[in-house]
Amino acid sequence: MAFTVRQVIDGALRLIGVAAPGEPLTAEDQQTALDALNMMLASWSAERLAVPVIRMRSFALTPGVGAYTIGQYDGQTPQTGVFDAPRPLRIIQAFTRAAGVDEPLRVVSQAEYNDLGLKSVDGEPSALYYEAGYPLGTIYLNPWPQSARELHIAAWDPISSVGNAADDLSLPAEYAHALKFNLAVVSAPEYGREPSAFIMSEAGRSRQVVQRLRSQPTAPAQFDFYAPGRTVGRDFIRRGW
Repeated sequence: MAFTVRQVIDGALRLIGVAAPGEPLTAEDQQTALDALNMMLASWSAERLAVPVIRMRSFALTPGVGAYTIGQYDGQTPQTGVFDAPRPLRIIQAFTRAAGVDEPLRVVSQAEYNDLGLKSVDGEPSALYYEAGYPLGTIYLNPWPQSARELHIAAWDPISSVGNAADDLSLPAEYAHALKFNLAVVSAPEYGREPSAFIMSEAGRSRQVVQRLRSQPTAPAQFDFYAPGRTVGRDFIRRGW
């Protein structure tokens, strides 16, 4: 769901009575709320509660390779993945593209992936499992691509700050709701306001929803190392399997 930062700020300030519906904010009030939002985002990020935006990314696949690490050196993450991009919190949609033709991938859970009989056979990928490890995540494809093609993913990318109120944020709905109510709470003292009991309760409840979304366990995938017809050696293991 797409929001602008201004919509989140306006919603939060309306909750605490700083702004009325349809009433424009002063530049000073808008900047004050933006500063409060960025401090809150930084705090949540430090608590491993990073807020995601939904972004599309594409990567080149290598024939015969079915596992790819993803992550980007940013001063905190000490490694860079095979796919040099921010480590997603979650992958929600995916497809492959070859010669202008797109083939959808089914994004499966860890349990569904482990239930697949053979994970080391070449073919055209039809399923994707994402293991959101740290510092690098890992994308597993099944079957392994047998020809050169691109992988396109729609992913939850973490953000820890926003530049200005006009920025667009494609946020999962649960996060947008949590941002609005929690920003109302943290920015209220700046405006000499006291959040109502309902706002305090909803801020806490929505934050718990976000925490549950982020704390869903990700177990390591299981693999059939000795699949019929495939020789397993050191190079095979080094590729991540």
